[in-house]
Amino acid sequence: HLLDVSLISQLDTNCSLTNSSIEMDAEKPQDSYPNTFVPGRNMVFLTFAAILARAHGIYNLVTGVSEADFSGYPDCRDTFIRSLNVTLNLAIDEQFVIHIPLMNLDKCGVWELSDQLGVFDLVRNKTLTCYNGVIADGCGHCPGGCSPTGLPCGNPRPSHTLSTGWRPPPQGSPSRSRCH
Repeated sequence: HLLDVSLISQLDTNCSLTNSSIEMDAEKPQDSYPNTFVPGRNMVFLTFAAILARAHGIYNLVTGVSEADFSGYPDCRDTFIRSLNVTLNLAIDEQFVIHIPLMNLDKCGVWELSDQLGVFDLVRNKTLTCYNGVIADGCGHCPGGCSPTGLPCGNPRPSHTLSTGWRPPPQGSPSRSRCH
């Protein structure tokens, strides 16, 4: 089931994800969030998901947020997700459980996990981590992550430098992720 959530672009016009006339920050500003931050985005998405899930008798919600990722967005933090879980349960009078399996993984960790679980191609080709909307290897300019090929989708975090963070898998290795 697909919901049109384009209304999110009407809520904050100062974000590079919702306003194409704003150029995306190449690096995270020191004293604030990057301009890719859409305030409350995950709250809105999870609220819509809970309402739709309830209509179908589904009470387990899964989200791919991570507080280990580069941005530090407040609605990607574990404390926020736990708080929202309580709020949704009270607001809708149901017992939802929000699962956050990626909470402590950075982008490289997500690629490695997807490879270990045998869903690397699905995650690579059917999900989106590139802020510029380029599926699979990304645009190469997004800050804070890596693509499945091990090339940065922008500026990698200091712990993920080309000299120490990414290396090709050993010859003949079944792993397709080149992070770490």
